[in-house]
Amino acid sequence: MRGRGFLVVAVAASLLVAGCSKSDGSDGKGKTKVTVPDKPAGLDGDEFCGRVSKDLITAAIDAPYRTYDPIPLNDFPVPGVRGYECQWEWRNPAGDVRNLKVDVLGFDGALDGALDAAWKGTVDLLGTAGKKLENVGDEAMQARLQGLVTISAREGNWQVTTVSGAKGEVSPATVDTLSLVTAAALKIGN
Repeated sequence: MRGRGFLVVAVAASLLVAGCSKSDGSDGKGKTKVTVPDKPAGLDGDEFCGRVSKDLITAAIDAPYRTYDPIPLNDFPVPGVRGYECQWEWRNPAGDVRNLKVDVLGFDGALDGALDAAWKGTVDLLGTAGKKLENVGDEAMQARLQGLVTISAREGNWQVTTVSGAKGEVSPATVDTLSLVTAAALKIGN
């Protein structure tokens, strides 16, 4: 019984991998196959996240810090959206941790009104804890939720959300520092 279960899982996994493999779009029989792109158009994640200055990252979380691989954010929260999640983390020998995460979403390829709908969702998510923030993008909100300092801003066709958290005897980045990081990410996007 155990061998049969493993065989079923192996077959399902191979079908999943085969179904998601790249193709030139044709199967030779006149039918079109769906392909999964590796990266969104424009800057790749390494380049995009690399444009957030080391000075800003250090101001937010301290140095030395670890840089995580960027994560493509495609078709989220709606089809046609492209962007990246960038993340950095600082740790000290005592086990204290401070991190910084920046989600950058471009709505150029999305349906009209998608950015407004996404922004409304962000404002609703921040709820009563959210406060308007001046001098960051066209519109910005900040909140402290569950120990995290969060800023979300929009400008042009871009929405950026920065989040900082901490564990141990250290605090997350300040709203002022996150404002600078958010403004820089909006500038990179635009």
